[in-house]
Amino acid sequence: MNCQKAKTIQITNYLSVLGFKPVRIVKNNYWYKSMIRQNESQASFKVDANQNCWYDHGLGEGGNILDLVMKIHRLNSVSEALRELNGNRVSSSFSFHQLKKNLPIKETDQVQRVEKLSNRSLVQYITEVRGISKELALKYCSEVYYKANERHYYAIGFLNDIGGWELRNKYWKGCIGSKAITTLFKGHPSCCVFEGFIDFLSFLQLFPEKVNTNDFIILNSLSKVEDVLTIVAEYNRVNLFLDNDTAGENATLELLKSSINMMDQSHFYNPFVDLNEYLLGNKILRS
Repeated sequence: MNCQKAKTIQITNYLSVLGFKPVRIVKNNYWYKSMIRQNESQASFKVDANQNCWYDHGLGEGGNILDLVMKIHRLNSVSEALRELNGNRVSSSFSFHQLKKNLPIKETDQVQRVEKLSNRSLVQYITEVRGISKELALKYCSEVYYKANERHYYAIGFLNDIGGWELRNKYWKGCIGSKAITTLFKGHPSCCVFEGFIDFLSFLQLFPEKVNTNDFIILNSLSKVEDVLTIVAEYNRVNLFLDNDTAGENATLELLKSSINMMDQSHFYNPFVDLNEYLLGNKILRS
């Protein structure tokens, strides 16, 4: 077996052969309790069945099936992984098959390059206009150069779970690639849900210690509320930090009705619309 043939094996099929079953399935995303880390209480290992790739949110690593085989079996090389896949135990359990050719086409070819956040105007925007520290922005964001309408632009980028980029700069707010939620899971018993990544960063700016006690879901669009319903059901407590406007309030009500573990926290930053406005408003009061 060669690398090209190995990569046609569906990761979900391979994990099934090894006895690993998904805890939940959200559209094309299969969530497992990590098989490459020990004693995980929440499912933070995701397989994108469309792209046939995996990502372990607790470990912060991902890749293709060969990368996964090396992780599971503690192998040191691709050649060892190929031998493992070619073994009787695996090859007799399922047949190899080509991935579907009609996968949705992403627009990520618009992205020219992604770099560490350093552009002066972008740093000024996130720190002075949005009130987020440079250190915090560097941890969760990137500097994305992209092309639109035959012109070149750059913005602060925040990656979602299927490789799309949420983009922000002083003049524009949008997305390149497929819209999706962003999940940051480390197996904590509680979870916080935000509309966008600026509110998520504002929350960590206000409460940096919370990163050690919570998992996080950033919707990136209120149209993605339904995508989190099966995910948040596993948590002891889910804190909702959606906007204090009609759309945000309706989404909050929908989530509150879905489970008893939901808690509306929007009163915390009322009468401000969102956490970022609250952060900026309190900075002005303190100055």
